Amino acid sequence: MHHSSKKPSSAFIRIFTSACVLTAGSQAHAELMTYSSLSSFSSVLTSQGTDAFSDIATNTAETRTAGPFAYGISADSGIRPLVVGSATYIGNNVGYEWLRFSTTSINAIGGEFFASDVFGNFKAGGVTFRVIDSLGADEMFTITPSGTNSQSFFGVVSDGFITSLHVHADQGWIPSYLAADNITLGTVSAVPEPSSLALVLAGVGLMGAVTARRRTQTHGR
Repeated sequence: MHHSSKKPSSAFIRIFTSACVLTAGSQAHAELMTYSSLSSFSSVLTSQGTDAFSDIATNTAETRTAGPFAYGISADSGIRPLVVGSATYIGNNVGYEWLRFSTTSINAIGGEFFASDVFGNFKAGGVTFRVIDSLGADEMFTITPSGTNSQSFFGVVSDGFITSLHVHADQGWIPSYLAADNITLGTVSAVPEPSSLALVLAGVGLMGAVTARRRTQTHGR
């Protein structure tokens, strides 16, 4: 009996190689997921800390902590405390300027953001976010005016490290200022993305099917 060793077909090699290349490509680019509620945002975090700005009236230092995480706050014209009744927020001095939150070694950042008047009172208006991470993501997001109130939550999770979140209130005829509260930082577990994992399994399954088919053809001769 003569046994021959046959190589996989060139078509199979092209298919499997393409699957591997696509998988590698998806892992090399940042994946940002946004959340509009604190509960859904918190559910994906393995650890987290929150800064409620309870001391902001007497402490406007630009380096702060949220639980175990340190972060920075800055704006070109400086930051300012906003005290409205018993509520305390952080804000900017010039409405159109970005309020910047800089971080290291965290995968997630979120908080309550809204447009306000110069005194920190809620004002209907949009809020725009710019997210930058260690894998090259640089994306813009907006909360529309109809969806903004003093409890509006925005959170973002990256598969890399988030390096900065820039936020400002959108401007109209009357200047709007940004107010922020309950800034939450966190980390997530590194897990394969479902799309990448499915692609790998599909490639492995295809390889198994081709191998089984060739064995059947060999024994059938």
